[in-house]
Amino acid sequence: MIGSIKKHGVRAIIFHINNKYISEVYKIIFGIPAFSALFIFLYIYEFSFRKKIKVGLVPQRLGHQAANLDLFLRRIDLGLYPKDIKYYFVIDPYQIANKQLLKMFERKLSIKKSWLLSKSIKWSEWLLLKTRFHQDLPMDSNEFDEYQKTSAKLIFTDKERKFGIDILKQMGVNFPKDWFVCVFARDKAYLEKAYPGRSWSYHDYRNANIETYNKAIKYILDKGGFVIRLGSVVESKLKYEHERLIDYPYSKYRSNFMDTFLSAHCKYYLGSLSGCAEIVKIFDIPIAGVNLVPIAHAPWGKHSI
Repeated sequence: MIGSIKKHGVRAIIFHINNKYISEVYKIIFGIPAFSALFIFLYIYEFSFRKKIKVGLVPQRLGHQAANLDLFLRRIDLGLYPKDIKYYFVIDPYQIANKQLLKMFERKLSIKKSWLLSKSIKWSEWLLLKTRFHQDLPMDSNEFDEYQKTSAKLIFTDKERKFGIDILKQMGVNFPKDWFVCVFARDKAYLEKAYPGRSWSYHDYRNANIETYNKAIKYILDKGGFVIRLGSVVESKLKYEHERLIDYPYSKYRSNFMDTFLSAHCKYYLGSLSGCAEIVKIFDIPIAGVNLVPIAHAPWGKHSI
């Protein structure tokens, strides 16, 4: 804890207190009554109005917010989940990993942003799981069929697409005439900033050095393409320099919107598996997985290796 405070300051203290103390108090005082109110609402809605409904909790991390919700939409399309049920999902508004992505999912699903409901559902899952009202959002990283037999479910509005193309032009990419590849190397910087006060060292074996991509980057550049490095928070700048190589995390153009737009419009993605890769995958963009651990989680989206 002391080391975390030295590194992250007051934010680490608040994070620690919130998780260790405030959460426990809330769990005891408010958790049971809040869930009871939710359960009663579901009961009345189900039996008084004769409508079938299910409720699910949206995961916290970026990759799971993207992939788990996307898999749900694809399974609905394949008839793996009943279409005559009204599905409601709840997300903690303080745990939204990408606001643009959530906005696009909200066009397809009923998603309620509520800290109270999300905590109540989480702490009462042991009971909710036993009812007909619960809707899980599973992902086992082997859902090959779901992606091969369906198409991407999220789309940009005309206004969003125009905005994204305008930003790309400011970055020097004349899209769609110019093509670009997104590259990414997972490191520890993002998790340490997003979740201060917690040790993520057990994830270190999944990290990679972006400099090991230099030969691949040169190959893409030699073919006439642009290379855009993805990431919101990364450990270090690229040492490789080229007019068509964009170190996006260090640019003024970095945003939740462009994170999503770039992932959805690149020719393909070259990199390690992470939340970035999951966003690429849900738009049916090919993924070339490198520095890949664990092997069991090899890319399984469309046209991926």
